Amino acid sequence: QREESAPASLDSSYDRGDVPPPSLTSARIDRSIKSTIKGSVAVVKSENKVADNGTPVIPREFFHACMVPPRVTSLASLKTVGSNKKKAKKSKHSRFSELADTAAASLKANGWAVVDNFAGLETIEKVRMEIRQLETQYEKGEIWVGKEADIGAQIAVSSVRGDKVLWVDKEGLHNGPFSTFRELMNSIDKFVVKELGSRVPRLRHATERSDPMLAIYPGGGTRFQKHVDNTAEDGRVLTVLCYLNLTWDPRLGGSLRLHPKVGHTDGDATPVDVCPSGGRLAMFWADKTPHEVLPCAGGPRHAVTLWFY
Repeated sequence: QREESAPASLDSSYDRGDVPPPSLTSARIDRSIKSTIKGSVAVVKSENKVADNGTPVIPREFFHACMVPPRVTSLASLKTVGSNKKKAKKSKHSRFSELADTAAASLKANGWAVVDNFAGLETIEKVRMEIRQLETQYEKGEIWVGKEADIGAQIAVSSVRGDKVLWVDKEGLHNGPFSTFRELMNSIDKFVVKELGSRVPRLRHATERSDPMLAIYPGGGTRFQKHVDNTAEDGRVLTVLCYLNLTWDPRLGGSLRLHPKVGHTDGDATPVDVCPSGGRLAMFWADKTPHEVLPCAGGPRHAVTLWFY
């Protein structure tokens, strides 16, 4: 019997370089919504501009509960954006280019990549402030139980998946008071579509992505057991997570554990643990890479996930 190697750990000093929802074709989205969620969309409505505690409220925006499959947003226009950038934008592009070289090499060689300090802690703090008012709308993360993508049910099993999630749709993101969150999503889109898309063959035609999925692991040992995101062949190629924790002690657990494959065989490489440090991106092949979230003793643990097609 083969002994498992101890997982490599990527803590905050690293500087080296969900069970799938139903298939996302339009017809299957319609069928799955009609047959499995039936009104499970959480709606936040308010005519007030400021809450009692002084926090701006969200005016009439829609945020999908965890049962709703992520809708697809087209990013094709990013492939053809002109190059008439100002110096500041050129500097950012140069930084993106350097980060993308390292991430692309890791994706091609290992099937995963980590980008540290993709967003600064100041940005993460602003994002957390913007999304704080949404936390009452989160619902328990669910797993898809069924033999096929459109035949089955989504159920909450806390011993398997212990997070709470909220899908933020395009209208909510763009019309709500989420300017920093929008900028972060736009930066990730450009990084994946323009920078990685020009370097990684599997991402060359990645011009669509899901709605952002916000997730909180509340602590108390909550986890997400080992799984592959896309077993339904729904088109998702790349999973991208951005961690939204201002501080995180690795001793609290909650790391993402990746189980990369060795080449195209069934053998497993050494597991890799990725600490959910704020501003860090973690990415891996959505249809190939088994992964899990290790038990989270502390918390809450915040992240946002995007899937690219």
